Amino acid sequence: MTALPDADLVLLDTGVPAARDLLGDSAPGWLRRRSRSWRFGAAAFKVDLVLDRGIPWAQSALRRSAFVHLGGTAREIAQKELMVNRGRMPERPVMILSQQYLADRSRCSGSLVPVSMYAHCPNGFPGDLTESVLTEVDRHAPGVRERVIEVRSVGPAQLEATNANLVGGDIAAGAATPAQLVRRPKLFDPYRLTDRVYLCSAAAAPARACTGWSAGTRPAPLRRL
Repeated sequence: MTALPDADLVLLDTGVPAARDLLGDSAPGWLRRRSRSWRFGAAAFKVDLVLDRGIPWAQSALRRSAFVHLGGTAREIAQKELMVNRGRMPERPVMILSQQYLADRSRCSGSLVPVSMYAHCPNGFPGDLTESVLTEVDRHAPGVRERVIEVRSVGPAQLEATNANLVGGDIAAGAATPAQLVRRPKLFDPYRLTDRVYLCSAAAAPARACTGWSAGTRPAPLRRL
Protein backbone atom coordinates (compact mmCIF):
# COMPACT_ATOMS: atom_id res chain seq x y z
CA MET A 1 0.00 0.00 0.00
CA THR A 2 1.38 3.40 -1.01
CA ALA A 3 -1.60 5.59 -0.11
CA LEU A 4 -4.33 5.58 2.51
CA PRO A 5 -7.69 4.12 1.47
CA ASP A 6 -10.77 6.33 1.42
CA ALA A 7 -12.33 4.94 4.60
CA ASP A 8 -13.82 6.23 7.82
CA LEU A 9 -11.31 4.26 9.87
CA VAL A 10 -7.79 3.10 8.92
CA LEU A 11 -5.65 0.82 11.12
CA LEU A 12 -1.97 0.78 10.16
CA ASP A 13 0.31 -2.20 10.72
CA THR A 14 3.48 -0.24 9.93
CA GLY A 15 6.43 1.45 11.55
CA VAL A 16 6.47 5.12 12.48
CA PRO A 17 8.29 6.47 9.36
CA ALA A 18 6.08 4.38 7.05
CA ALA A 19 2.97 5.75 8.77
CA ARG A 20 4.20 9.29 8.17
CA ASP A 21 4.83 8.54 4.51
CA LEU A 22 1.34 7.10 4.06
CA LEU A 23 -0.26 10.13 5.68
CA GLY A 24 1.75 12.50 3.50
CA ASP A 25 0.63 16.12 3.81
CA SER A 26 -2.00 15.13 6.37
CA ALA A 27 0.63 13.84 8.83
CA PRO A 28 0.48 15.90 12.05
CA GLY A 29 3.55 17.94 12.94
CA TRP A 30 4.40 15.85 15.99
CA LEU A 31 4.52 12.67 13.84
CA ARG A 32 6.82 14.31 11.31
CA ARG A 33 9.21 15.39 14.06
CA ARG A 34 9.06 12.01 15.77
CA SER A 35 9.72 10.06 12.59
CA ARG A 36 12.79 12.16 11.76
CA SER A 37 14.42 11.16 15.06
CA TRP A 38 13.15 7.58 15.09
CA ARG A 39 15.97 5.07 15.60
CA PHE A 40 15.97 1.47 14.44
CA GLY A 41 17.56 -1.27 16.49
CA ALA A 42 19.35 -4.58 16.09
CA ALA A 43 18.50 -6.84 13.18
CA ALA A 44 17.67 -10.51 12.74
CA PHE A 45 19.44 -13.08 10.62
CA LYS A 46 16.93 -15.87 10.01
CA VAL A 47 17.76 -19.52 9.38
CA ASP A 48 15.19 -22.24 8.61
CA LEU A 49 16.10 -25.92 8.64
CA VAL A 50 14.53 -29.19 7.60
CA LEU A 51 15.90 -31.95 9.82
CA ASP A 52 15.49 -35.68 9.99
CA ARG A 53 14.09 -36.50 13.46
CA GLY A 54 14.68 -33.04 14.87
CA ILE A 55 17.56 -31.63 16.94
CA PRO A 56 19.46 -34.14 19.12
CA TRP A 57 19.76 -31.84 22.14
CA ALA A 58 22.25 -32.94 24.80
CA GLN A 59 19.74 -31.81 27.45
CA SER A 60 16.62 -33.89 27.02
CA ALA A 61 14.33 -31.12 28.34
CA LEU A 62 15.12 -29.04 25.25
CA ARG A 63 13.63 -31.76 23.06
CA ARG A 64 10.23 -30.86 24.55
CA SER A 65 10.55 -27.05 24.36
CA ALA A 66 8.81 -25.08 21.63
CA PHE A 67 11.28 -22.20 22.05
CA VAL A 68 14.95 -22.29 23.02
CA HIS A 69 17.21 -19.32 23.75
CA LEU A 70 20.91 -19.83 23.03
CA GLY A 71 23.85 -17.53 23.67
CA GLY A 72 25.62 -18.46 26.90
CA THR A 73 25.14 -17.22 30.44
CA ALA A 74 23.00 -14.21 31.30
CA ARG A 75 26.15 -12.11 31.62
CA GLU A 76 27.47 -13.31 28.26
CA ILE A 77 24.16 -12.60 26.56
CA ALA A 78 24.07 -9.08 28.01
CA GLN A 79 27.60 -8.43 26.74
CA LYS A 80 26.78 -9.76 23.29
CA GLU A 81 23.59 -7.70 23.04
CA LEU A 82 25.59 -4.60 23.95
CA MET A 83 28.06 -5.40 21.18
CA VAL A 84 25.26 -5.84 18.63
CA ASN A 85 23.64 -2.55 19.63
CA ARG A 86 27.01 -0.87 19.12
CA GLY A 87 27.30 -2.31 15.63
CA ARG A 88 29.65 -5.23 16.35
CA MET A 89 28.88 -8.88 15.71
CA PRO A 90 29.97 -11.28 18.49
CA GLU A 91 31.74 -14.48 17.54
CA ARG A 92 28.95 -16.56 19.09
CA PRO A 93 25.46 -15.17 18.36
CA VAL A 94 22.47 -14.78 20.65
CA MET A 95 19.67 -16.84 19.14
CA ILE A 96 16.01 -17.70 19.52
CA LEU A 97 15.12 -21.13 18.13
CA SER A 98 11.61 -22.39 17.43
CA GLN A 99 10.45 -26.02 17.45
CA GLN A 100 6.77 -25.35 16.87
CA TYR A 101 6.24 -28.73 15.25
CA LEU A 102 6.21 -30.15 18.80
CA ALA A 103 2.77 -28.59 19.24
CA ASP A 104 1.62 -29.00 15.64
CA ARG A 105 2.67 -32.25 14.00
CA SER A 106 0.97 -31.23 10.76
CA ARG A 107 4.12 -29.22 10.06
CA CYS A 108 6.07 -32.48 9.71
CA SER A 109 6.42 -34.91 6.82
CA GLY A 110 7.27 -38.32 8.13
CA SER A 111 10.51 -38.02 10.08
CA LEU A 112 11.27 -34.60 8.54
CA VAL A 113 10.60 -31.64 10.83
CA PRO A 114 10.97 -27.85 10.36
CA VAL A 115 13.02 -25.75 12.78
CA SER A 116 13.31 -21.95 12.56
CA MET A 117 15.72 -19.64 14.36
CA TYR A 118 17.18 -16.19 14.18
CA ALA A 119 20.34 -14.58 15.51
CA HIS A 120 20.63 -11.00 16.71
CA CYS A 121 23.00 -8.94 14.57
CA PRO A 122 23.76 -5.24 13.96
CA ASN A 123 21.24 -3.27 11.92
CA GLY A 124 22.00 -3.71 8.24
CA PHE A 125 24.57 -6.46 8.89
CA PRO A 126 25.81 -7.63 5.45
CA GLY A 127 27.44 -10.93 6.40
CA ASP A 128 26.26 -14.53 6.30
CA LEU A 129 25.67 -15.99 9.78
CA THR A 130 24.47 -19.42 8.67
CA GLU A 131 27.64 -21.18 9.76
CA SER A 132 27.78 -19.34 13.10
CA VAL A 133 24.16 -20.24 13.80
CA LEU A 134 24.69 -23.94 13.00
CA THR A 135 27.87 -24.01 15.09
CA GLU A 136 26.00 -22.58 18.10
CA VAL A 137 23.27 -25.20 17.79
CA ASP A 138 25.91 -27.91 17.44
CA ARG A 139 27.45 -26.84 20.78
CA HIS A 140 24.27 -27.93 22.52
CA ALA A 141 23.29 -30.72 20.13
CA PRO A 142 26.36 -32.58 18.84
CA GLY A 143 25.64 -34.34 15.58
CA VAL A 144 22.85 -31.97 14.50
CA ARG A 145 24.57 -31.28 11.18
CA GLU A 146 24.18 -34.92 10.20
CA ARG A 147 20.40 -34.50 10.50
CA VAL A 148 20.10 -31.32 8.40
CA ILE A 149 18.42 -32.04 5.09
CA GLU A 150 17.96 -28.50 3.78
CA VAL A 151 18.68 -24.95 4.96
CA ARG A 152 17.35 -21.49 4.12
CA SER A 153 18.94 -18.22 5.26
CA VAL A 154 17.52 -14.68 5.13
CA GLY A 155 19.67 -11.72 6.16
CA PRO A 156 18.76 -8.13 7.13
CA ALA A 157 18.90 -6.75 3.59
CA GLN A 158 16.52 -9.38 2.26
CA LEU A 159 14.15 -8.88 5.20
CA GLU A 160 13.90 -5.18 4.39
CA ALA A 161 13.60 -5.83 0.66
CA THR A 162 10.53 -8.01 1.24
CA ASN A 163 8.97 -5.79 3.93
CA ALA A 164 9.68 -2.05 4.13
CA ASN A 165 8.79 -2.08 7.86
CA LEU A 166 11.85 -4.20 8.67
CA VAL A 167 14.36 -1.36 8.24
CA GLY A 168 17.89 -2.73 8.30
CA GLY A 169 16.44 -6.07 9.38
CA ASP A 170 14.92 -4.67 12.60
CA ILE A 171 11.88 -6.86 13.27
CA ALA A 172 10.87 -4.91 16.41
CA ALA A 173 9.86 -1.61 14.78
CA GLY A 174 12.51 0.49 16.50
CA ALA A 175 15.37 0.54 18.98
CA ALA A 176 14.62 -0.01 22.67
CA THR A 177 15.91 3.37 23.79
CA PRO A 178 14.32 4.90 26.90
CA ALA A 179 12.66 7.65 24.85
CA GLN A 180 11.19 5.20 22.32
CA LEU A 181 9.88 2.90 25.01
CA VAL A 182 8.09 5.74 26.82
CA ARG A 183 6.97 7.64 23.73
CA ARG A 184 5.96 4.98 21.25
CA PRO A 185 5.37 7.06 19.24
CA LYS A 186 3.94 9.55 21.80
CA LEU A 187 3.26 9.44 25.53
CA PHE A 188 -0.52 9.97 25.55
CA ASP A 189 -3.02 8.32 23.19
CA PRO A 190 -0.17 6.71 21.21
CA TYR A 191 -2.41 4.90 18.74
CA ARG A 192 -4.26 7.90 17.32
CA LEU A 193 -2.41 9.57 14.45
CA THR A 194 -5.37 11.53 13.10
CA ASP A 195 -9.13 11.41 13.70
CA ARG A 196 -9.47 8.43 11.36
CA VAL A 197 -5.97 6.85 11.26
CA TYR A 198 -4.59 4.71 14.07
CA LEU A 199 -1.22 3.00 14.51
CA CYS A 200 -1.81 -0.58 15.67
CA SER A 201 1.57 -2.21 15.08
CA ALA A 202 4.51 -3.02 17.36
CA ALA A 203 5.69 0.55 16.73
CA ALA A 204 2.98 1.71 19.15
CA ALA A 205 2.82 1.28 22.91
CA PRO A 206 3.16 -0.61 25.15
CA ALA A 207 6.28 -2.40 23.96
CA ARG A 208 8.41 -3.78 21.18
CA ALA A 209 7.52 -6.88 19.19
CA CYS A 210 7.84 -8.25 15.70
CA THR A 211 6.20 -6.12 13.00
CA GLY A 212 5.02 -7.88 9.85
CA TRP A 213 7.53 -10.69 10.33
CA SER A 214 5.47 -13.58 8.99
CA ALA A 215 3.00 -11.98 6.64
CA GLY A 216 5.42 -9.65 4.92
CA THR A 217 8.51 -11.82 4.49
CA ARG A 218 8.72 -14.03 1.44
CA PRO A 219 10.90 -17.08 2.11
CA ALA A 220 14.11 -17.70 0.24
CA PRO A 221 14.41 -21.08 -1.48
CA LEU A 222 15.71 -23.95 0.60
CA ARG A 223 19.11 -25.30 -0.35
CA ARG A 224 20.89 -28.50 0.53
CA LEU A 225 23.61 -28.12 3.13
